[in-house]
Amino acid sequence: MLPRIARYFVPRKRNWQWLIQVPLGFLFVFFVGIACTQWAPANYFERKSHDLFHVFEWFDEGHPVYPLEDFLIIYVDDLSQKELQQPWDRPWDRKLHADLLHKIRQDEPQLVFYDMVFDMPSSDAEADADFEAEIAACGKVVLGASNQRYYFPGNAEPAEQLFVPYAPFRRAAAAWGVVQKHYDYADNGLRWMHRVHGDDRFKPAFWNAAQLIAPEIVATAGPVEQPRWVRLFGPSSTIPNLSFYTALLDEQISFKNKLVFIGARHSVAMPGAGRDVYRSPYLRDSEGEMTGVEMQATMVRNLLTESWFDWADHGTLLAIVLISTLLLTLIVNTLGARLSLVGCLCFILCSAIFSIWWIHSQGIFFAWLVPAFVQAPVAFGYSAICNYCFLERKRNRLKRIFASYLSPVMVERIADAEEEPQLGGEEANITPFFSDVADYSKFSELLSPMDLTQLMNEYLGAMTDVLQDEGGTLDKYVGDAIVAIFGAPLHTADHAYKACRSAVRMQQVQEELRQRWSQDKGRWPETVCQMRTRIGLNTGHAVVGNMGSTIRFNYSMSGDSVNLAARCESSAKHFGVYTMVTQATRDAASEIENHGLVFRRINRCTVLGRKEPVTFYELMGFEADMSDRQLQCREYYEHALAAYLRRDWARAVEYLNQSIPLERFQARSEPHIMLNPSLLLMQTCQNYMNQAPPVDWDGVYNLPSK
Repeated sequence: MLPRIARYFVPRKRNWQWLIQVPLGFLFVFFVGIACTQWAPANYFERKSHDLFHVFEWFDEGHPVYPLEDFLIIYVDDLSQKELQQPWDRPWDRKLHADLLHKIRQDEPQLVFYDMVFDMPSSDAEADADFEAEIAACGKVVLGASNQRYYFPGNAEPAEQLFVPYAPFRRAAAAWGVVQKHYDYADNGLRWMHRVHGDDRFKPAFWNAAQLIAPEIVATAGPVEQPRWVRLFGPSSTIPNLSFYTALLDEQISFKNKLVFIGARHSVAMPGAGRDVYRSPYLRDSEGEMTGVEMQATMVRNLLTESWFDWADHGTLLAIVLISTLLLTLIVNTLGARLSLVGCLCFILCSAIFSIWWIHSQGIFFAWLVPAFVQAPVAFGYSAICNYCFLERKRNRLKRIFASYLSPVMVERIADAEEEPQLGGEEANITPFFSDVADYSKFSELLSPMDLTQLMNEYLGAMTDVLQDEGGTLDKYVGDAIVAIFGAPLHTADHAYKACRSAVRMQQVQEELRQRWSQDKGRWPETVCQMRTRIGLNTGHAVVGNMGSTIRFNYSMSGDSVNLAARCESSAKHFGVYTMVTQATRDAASEIENHGLVFRRINRCTVLGRKEPVTFYELMGFEADMSDRQLQCREYYEHALAAYLRRDWARAVEYLNQSIPLERFQARSEPHIMLNPSLLLMQTCQNYMNQAPPVDWDGVYNLPSK
């Protein structure tokens, strides 16, 4: 199969020139991508990808529960040292910490996090007692512990020592944890949310802090050992901050519902510790550094808002490299020298935009610079050399091959015939399939373009999977609508049955989607959680084949039977059903032994613009899934319909009074359910009871619109 498809993208002669440019070039670009994402250079490209992602990503616009405004950093800084007359080379007066914590807790904060280690008692026992009392009274304090490594000559592994909070403080605190962070030694950048202590008993302080605030959210985040990338919310000082001195003495400052983080800044630090600052990825950050306590606050918010980035696994990286290699191979080998340069530039731009969007929306991080800024230049350079040497003269043939758009359905057939695609079609007995989402325009108004795209991709993906499982051929998507063909291009005798099975399964899959969307509380509006789809089927003769123009066409269908299938879908709304088929489809599907499908005759109707009446049926579902209530409803309704056709209106109303309460879709049970077949037939019978129909009335119901 691959060789047959490949001949449409490369010269037909599989000589040594083609082997050098295409397969060997593909392997070379693929090898470069693998080397830069999973081998030695991977760390460099991951670092740069993480930095540039934050340069180009749109900033966090807020979170309904944990907005940036609720976070506050209090810095033990040079100003505080000077104004409060505290030493820079030994611990500050513990009474100052007690006073500040007393002031903070009066406003009932959500959290008080200390990015510092109180591992020893101070010389003032009374101040220590006050601080301990304030920690206990607050009940929301997280203290820091320090994991120190010591390297000794002759020892391959460093010795570790954990400095935990002073025992009285530790007992009074709500939680404590290790405040060391896993930063990159190459450039002092902090990009990972890793555990830095090997003992499972000692978790990071940021993890314990988030767990203290929202244990249910952290419980869904997975184990603490799971590798995660930090997601920053803006340059340094994006998170509100103020000086220890100001926080202590300014009475106007409120800590109500704040998540307060207290730590050192710049030259002020704990005795023996270095400057707790890290490289900032933001080019527009004038200071170029982010403080340790700022990173602690960032990691806590990452957990609370579930906005961290997961590491892409090896399979995902392999797929990304493979897809990029395939696209670049096609670009540089199907376009001329000038156009391939434009194509590579477009690939770089689109790849960067798509990667940033994908990382932002999916929360899975990978070295996106590799496809855009490594593989693309390598692919173009390699191809340019090959074209310069021996492939330029074959460029025109490649352009001719790619001049026509091949329908995916016909690629295999044309490849086997080794012929150029031609316009034309043939008559065949098929079952056209049309589906449309009810009240789709409401979704467009309620959802953002990004959310609407995500929703429809999930919906269309699930529906198309069912379509392909049942052997249908996808014709096209028209917004939310799906147009498909059963019985072509490969003819099957049971195409009507498979189309009906596909329709029933799609309704079942949509019910599963509705339940899943409903469980994702707050993510989707109620209208989305009530989404329903109308489906129309008809079986008959139609023309199928390549349709369009000489320069662009698609495998499609046309004919009266196709139009009638579309009318089935649109007319379903009038009767209040969601899967409607013609008698031709029902009869063809019923020929299959043990078909297991349940149909209900709706009425004999004429659709607008068509004189010949058609009998419509509701496809209710699989017999195995039918309840006694649904089967009884069908029985009462069909008895009522028979009485209606005999002009026995009273008898029809009697049956309808029994079928109406049994209808699956009750009127106004959902916003877009206004009636059902029993109600509509009841209205018609009551109208005829008040005003008799014409003498030549034959029971045909005229649909008022498409």
